[in-house]
Amino acid sequence: MAEGTFNEHLLRHFDAYDGAWSPVTAKDEVVHRQITLSKDERRVLFRFHENLHRGPKKDDPVGACREFIVHNSGRRASVSVIHPKPERTETRLYMTREFDVPRVNAVWFIYASHDHDVPCIGWMPQALFARIEEGHPVLLMPPIPGCVTDAAALWLSNGRPID
Repeated sequence: MAEGTFNEHLLRHFDAYDGAWSPVTAKDEVVHRQITLSKDERRVLFRFHENLHRGPKKDDPVGACREFIVHNSGRRASVSVIHPKPERTETRLYMTREFDVPRVNAVWFIYASHDHDVPCIGWMPQALFARIEEGHPVLLMPPIPGCVTDAAALWLSNGRPID
């Protein structure tokens, strides 16, 4: 699965006007809890946050933080996002405790929502993401105690059905 931008089905599902995504890799996202943003993901980020810290985040932990909505929980969170190498354009986001670690075979995404003044970030299983991207209906169900967490139910339904 290659990276990409949100198509009309994804834009409608997330009530977004821009978005980008990429597959989760075992090494960076799962083990190191960091995401190196693609060109399209940076474009979405820069709609809201332009002047990012350059260099190691330990040099300015407060200045490295930016506000996001974490799609999986629906909560606002402060997340470190920096240019780790001062002379390069590489942009890296470091997942905090507010952001559940994505699993392998998942898709990480960032989008600009009509409802929020900061970017939204999150992840979901590739199979579910692909169904939404292809415009297929997604079976929505309420949380089942012991089976589906509230956070999982939030990204499954995103609060509205898909036509």
